[in-house]
Parts: sequence; C-alpha cells; structure tokens
Amino acid sequence: MRKKNLAILLTAALTAAAITGCGGSSDSPAAPAAENTEEAEVSGEEKTGEETEAASEDTSAQETQADETADGEGVVIKFGAWGSDHDNAAFLEMAEGIADAVPGVKGIELVTYASTSDFWNNLPSQVAAGTAPDLVLPTNENVFEYIDGGLYQPFDESLIDLSNIDESAINVWTVDGQLYGIPIDAQPTCLLLNLDLFKELGYTEADYPKTWDDVRKISEEVSDPENNFYGMCINVTSLFHVTQILQGFGGDWGNGASIDSPENEAAVQWVIDMFKDGLAVNPAQLGDDWDGTTFATGKALMTTGGVWYYGQMSAAAPDTDYIALPIPYADEAKHSSSLHSDAIVMLSSCQYPELAAQTAAYMARNDAQTIRANSTGSIPSNPELAESYYEEHTQFAPIKGTESYSIAFGYPAQTSQFETDFVNDLTAVLFDSTNDTPAAEILANLAQNYGTN
Repeated sequence: MRKKNLAILLTAALTAAAITGCGGSSDSPAAPAAENTEEAEVSGEEKTGEETEAASEDTSAQETQADETADGEGVVIKFGAWGSDHDNAAFLEMAEGIADAVPGVKGIELVTYASTSDFWNNLPSQVAAGTAPDLVLPTNENVFEYIDGGLYQPFDESLIDLSNIDESAINVWTVDGQLYGIPIDAQPTCLLLNLDLFKELGYTEADYPKTWDDVRKISEEVSDPENNFYGMCINVTSLFHVTQILQGFGGDWGNGASIDSPENEAAVQWVIDMFKDGLAVNPAQLGDDWDGTTFATGKALMTTGGVWYYGQMSAAAPDTDYIALPIPYADEAKHSSSLHSDAIVMLSSCQYPELAAQTAAYMARNDAQTIRANSTGSIPSNPELAESYYEEHTQFAPIKGTESYSIAFGYPAQTSQFETDFVNDLTAVLFDSTNDTPAAEILANLAQNYGTN
C-alpha cells in the first residue's frame, strides 16, 4: 500500500479536522493548549513534577520509560482522550485494575484535549517531542487516511483476545489483513423516521420505507417547500450522509478504487434529483447547524444518522416518537450500510507496542464496554452486551442484525481533501438551478484525482 510521508500527514492535520462520528467536521483549529494529564489510581503513585518535566522532552521521556522497565516498576501507558469530564472519568474507570491485569504496566495516564481539533493541532509537536499518547480512541470513519499515512501502527493479534468482539467490528478496523483498532463499540447506521409526523400524515407501520424508491415516493407525497417541510433531510456538507445512500445503492468508495462505479453514480444522481425536485433539504438551507436539529424540530420526516440521535432527541425533542430503520436499498440482493465504530488505536510513535496492545485489549473488555456504553450511549462491540442495548433502546431495535452486512466507510486515503472537493462539486449542482452537471461527471472527475485504479 502506498505510504505518504508521516511528517506531511501530521502537518496537514494542523489544517484538517478529524471527521466526527456523525459525519460532521470542524475547520476551526484550536489554539495549542497545554495537555492535561490524569493518571488512573491503579498506578499506585502520583505523577511527580520531575516525571512531568521529563515527559516534555523526547530523550528524557524515553530514558524515564526505559528506567521504569528496567527496575521492574512497569511503564505508564498514555491514553489520549477528548470529551467531557464525565467521559474522562469513564476512561479512568475503564483502566482500573490494569496493573494487575497487564504485567509490565503500572498505570494509565489520561492525556486530555479540549476537542478533536485540539488533539490534531497538538499531535505533530507531541510526536516530535516524544510526549504523544500511546493509545487514542478515534472513530473508524476516516481511519484509512491515517493508516495510509503511517500515523497508526497495527496490533499483533497474537497478543490479544478478540473473542468478545463482533466480527463485523473487527473487519472495519482491518486493512490489508492487519488490525489497526480494537473496537469498543459497533453501531450500524440507520434511517431515522419521525413516527409522530408519519402517523399524522396517514401512514402506518406497513408503510415504513424499505427502498430508496419508497423514500422518494413518501417524500413526493409529503414535501411542502413553501412551508419548510421536506420528506428527507440530507446533510450534503458531510460525506457521511451521502455515503449511507451510496452504500444502500450497493456502492462503496472502495478506499478510492470504486469512486465512479455505476452504483455510486446512481446514488449520487438520486441525491441530485431529490434536491432538484424539492424533496430533500440541507440543514443550512433552513438555518440549522446539523441534520439532528432539522429532524428534531420536525422540518423533515426522515434523515440518515446513528445512535447518537438518542441523545439529540432526548435533549431537543423528548416527547417526539421516532424510530431507526435499516438503511434503505435499491436492490435487496446488493446493499450495505456503514458500521460506525470507535476503537482503541496505537500511534506509530508508541515505544511499547506489546504492552500498549495488551492495555488496549484490557480497556475493550466487557466491563469496560459497559462503562463506556453507560457514559456515551454507544452500542458495545460485544454482541451479548449489544443485545441488552437494543432491549433498553427499543427505537433502535429494528437495526439489530444489520451489522452483519455493514461495512467500513471506505473513504479514499486523502479523505479530508476528497470530502471538500466532493461537497463543493455536489453542492454547486444542488444549489444552482442552471447547473445540470450529472453525477457521472462529478464522480469521474473525483476518480481522476483520488482514484486508485
């Protein structure tokens, strides 16, 4: 596989934000901030000022780690995290008992960042200084960009037990036969349907959309652009949402190998036609910040998304009845959807890959997955634990089992730039009544610049 220069990738990370779980992105780089660290109590020792100073210099940090290994005390594995204090407390709870479970590791040091952009902004200097985390917990949405760029290193599977993790989740973190992430959750994407509005409009359960033709037909029947109501909300400023439609059509970006496939062409043309015919809306057209706002405020009957909608709907529309349906298909014999998964990955700068691998596996054990699920509402990667999730969150029960045919996002290696160009090319057509560029032309141009064939 073609490898970019790691230094170039890290430099690019200063201006490109990581794609988030719901397909959004941030292009507002945060000012470099001093890293905050907190060590799990399992280490039995508090981090001293001398150790903190040593961690800021590459040579000193490596010597300190070497001394710790030599004297038998074990090493402290650094875990990078971004999120709320509640999330960070969950990480530390997940790490409890690590010293007893993994010989050679005396504790976890939590290196916290204000946001994902803060992490990427600080990472180049931290890698250079030897203070970067050993492990981090990203989404798989843009994983290929960083694997291809050499930022992550694969795990030695002989060192870890993956028997508690769903095979589909392992598959989306495997590239060229090597495992680059140990999944702690596995969340199939879905089509969200506002049941209250659906019933008010005279539909019943028998009318639930199964195909993209169904989605269009319902949209034709209910859309009322003059009153800002649409059958479908498609957030076309994010690659995530179009990808769900594309995969439902049996398509796949193929990490750049199938950008202009017939299935992809049919899917993108479907999106273009939906907008041109006034049946779909982009959140920004209504002044909304993301698709969750459009859906929660009842401006669209349907949208693509995932289990993160549980938190959105609980906060923004707690009394609204909704349901998550499998991603529709164009051909029942050939379709898929994305499996969104957060996993513990190991940075290429990690000095102790074997210990880090065992630490990652420990933090993906069943108890840790439960802690994480209770903190974030995510679906565990363990099938038995996932079953409990669906029993508790019945609105997502219809997508249970869809992980069996869900696949990786498959974005091309230059994900950030590819997304920018795709969004620009697509929206230029959608929002200009005089622009009738077909999907085939859009994809052919992208394939020429980002394709691997």
